[in-house]
Amino acid sequence: MRTIGVVVIALLLGGVLSGCSGGTKAPRGKRAAGDAEASLDLPAIDPLTTITVDDGRISVSSPEGWSRAPRSNDCLVRYMPGSKGGYPTISVIGTDAPRDMSVISEEGHEAFVEAVAEELERTYVHKGKSTLLRKAKAVTVGPHLAVAWMAPGRATVDGMKQTIERDCVALVIDGRMYTVEARAPKGKLDAAGKAAARAVAANLAAAKTEAAAIPSDAAPADAPAADAPDPKEAAPAADAAPADGAKPADDA
Repeated sequence: MRTIGVVVIALLLGGVLSGCSGGTKAPRGKRAAGDAEASLDLPAIDPLTTITVDDGRISVSSPEGWSRAPRSNDCLVRYMPGSKGGYPTISVIGTDAPRDMSVISEEGHEAFVEAVAEELERTYVHKGKSTLLRKAKAVTVGPHLAVAWMAPGRATVDGMKQTIERDCVALVIDGRMYTVEARAPKGKLDAAGKAAARAVAANLAAAKTEAAAIPSDAAPADAPAADAPDPKEAAPAADAAPADGAKPADDA
């Protein structure tokens, strides 16, 4: 009888544990209710900051309270909090979409995630191990079916080379992939910065020629250049050179 009691208790414990740790998983391409992405409280976008970039292909706006900042050649537009700089910054990068994808549908969301993940695996590797801080996963930002990941980088910050963190989300509009990154020195990328970058991504849209705001992707002439890293100093913590669609940071 004692042996039978032990077996019964073991079975009951097994059932409880499997119920806690082996619950239903969210399908790929969907967000689980408790997903960190779903908990981000996105800030409002300032419609007065809307401009067209990427040769007039898309319109982009900054979060309220953010300003356009000097940018490097690899990004279309860059934002900083306030008018005096600081971190995190937000960068928008445009490249051709992988596998000639023109739009991302529900059916094609998983294939988009896989294509981006494959490129990241080739780019962010050191001694046979991935250097990604978070692997690619399917997310939804605004109307866009997208993919998110987190990667390391190197940049010159306040005159010193530092490791930076890059929280990234990529989406496709008319055959172009746009990656929006929140960038900050290691340990300084907070939820507010990530949410601000997600708000920029959520509001990316194909430009309407009849309503184009300011057809310019240049930073304001009087924008402060403080803390703008040297593009020559930036590189991911990886052995492989980056390919289109998974560029390492060249500024923070």
